[in-house]
Order: sequence, then structure tokens, then C-alpha cells
Amino acid sequence: MLILFINPEDKYLNLTGGNKGDRAPLALGALSAYCKQYNYRTKIFDLNHDSKEELDNFIENEKPEFICFTVATPNYFQVLEMAKKFKKTNNILIAGGNHITDNPREQRTLDVFNYIILQDGEEALLRIIKERPKEQIINGGKSLDPNILPIPDYEGLKFERYFMTVEGKKGAVVITSRGCLYNCMYCGSAKLKKWRPRNPEHVMEELRLLYHRYNIRGFYFADDIALTPRKQDQERFIKICNIIKQEMPDVVFRVTTRADSLTDEVCKAMGEAGCKWVSLGVES
Repeated sequence: MLILFINPEDKYLNLTGGNKGDRAPLALGALSAYCKQYNYRTKIFDLNHDSKEELDNFIENEKPEFICFTVATPNYFQVLEMAKKFKKTNNILIAGGNHITDNPREQRTLDVFNYIILQDGEEALLRIIKERPKEQIINGGKSLDPNILPIPDYEGLKFERYFMTVEGKKGAVVITSRGCLYNCMYCGSAKLKKWRPRNPEHVMEELRLLYHRYNIRGFYFADDIALTPRKQDQERFIKICNIIKQEMPDVVFRVTTRADSLTDEVCKAMGEAGCKWVSLGVES
């Protein structure tokens, strides 16, 4: 059984000064790794790097049973057009991502896709593959423990082709938690409120892979909230910083969090480990 994951092209949007396509679609890498745990074959196409002709030829020749799209609002209509074309091949079409979770009952979506997945995708996708449920909308929920998941499928992503930098060093995005404690109205994670942190060793397994295999020297911890004001959550992130400081002295990184999470102790640990930027949401 073959499962195909498609990341739509978004370079044409030019939202970051021409740098779109510089970072890997980690959500698809996570889903691919999860499926491989169950001995399913997977293939990831990132149309920022792979051509549509290559994709068409792959589908025609390999005939994947499942074709999965990640959908954001800017590429929604692009995805619909691709899915309509592939629907003729009698594959099972699946959509997930922020736009789908926020707008689960758009008629255009329901008309094109066999299934749509809301919130966490791993267990919902596995259920579709194994059971072919009758309902079209599958809610993956927001309680999956990220510590039981494998690290993303960097090999399947062909990670060496991505060119993101952090402070001038070859960089990578890493997600150390899922969801958020808060419910800001402007945020795409408002429907994934339950915050679930990865433990330090689970995070470090991924950082070590990126550091040693792909020569990554810059990390962007792009969690919706990498650490919270709660003491146990700050201790978790301080431990991550201390291990980075010990094992990766030439690394730099940036973090996204809230201002009320930044105690003196946290800032000292981050600074000593190589943190150069802290991004703070001030909208609320």
C-alpha cells in the first residue's frame, strides 16, 4: 500500500521575500514517519521543489491508494484543482491542515475529498487507511502525546534540498510541542488549545539527527508557544537549552513564546545555549 503526501507550491505567493520553499513541510514528514511505523510505503512531493509533471507521472505509474494534501488558506483553490484532476484516478483523496480544521464543512471541500481530517492527523489517517470509515469528516482530536511519535521523516522529505538559515547558519524548523494553552482569536492554533510538550530527550533525538547528519547549526523553535509561565514547562525548556549548550556549542537558535514566560533563569539558559532571537506575540 502506498500513501502519497503533497505539499502545494507556495513560492508564487512571495510572502517572505522570495524565500518560500526554504523550509521542509514538517507536518507531512511527521505523517510519513508515523505511517512507516506501520510498514506502509510513503512518498512526499513538495511542489516548491518537485515539478507537477513529476507528480503526474508518479501518480500515473505508481497508483498510490491514498493521496493526502496539506491545505492552507492561500493555496486552497490550487489544492482543489489538483484534487479534481487526481479524483479521476479513483484514489482516495484526503485533506488536512489549518484551513480544513478551521473550515470543515465547506461544500467545495466535501465535494472533492473522500475524507477530511481535523486537528491532529496521525491517528485519524491510520484509521482511514485501516477501516475506511463511513463518515467523511474525521476528527483526530487534540490529545495525542507527541512523545510517542517518531521524529519526522527527514529522508523522505529529501531534507538536504532545503535552504533555510538562522543567523547566517544552515537552519531547520523544529516543533517541540503541539497546541497552546491560550485561545487568541487571530491564531491558527485556537482549535488545538491543549498544549502537549515533547520531553527534552525526545527533542534532542531530533536535534542530534539534524546536527550530525544534515550539518544544521541553526534551529527555529517554531512552536505556537515553546514554553509557558508554568514552572515545570520552563524547567523542560531550560533542560533542552543545557543539553544544547553541552553538546552543540556552535548552534544558534530562535524561539517563539510569550513575554510572561521569560524569567531571568530562562533567559540566562537560552542565551548561554545560543539563543539570538525571541519572538513575542503582542497582539493580545
